[in-house]
Amino acid sequence: MLNKSRRGNEILLLAILASVVPGLLQHSDKVLLIYDS
Repeated sequence: MLNKSRRGNEILLLAILASVVPGLLQHSDKVLLIYDS
């Protein structure tokens, strides 16, 4: 049962990453500017 819930969490994290990463890539220029300053 513990492994099943852990796998569910991993799938949830992957889903979140899949939805967030494109946004981060789209705004990567702004992020780089923030890190440069």
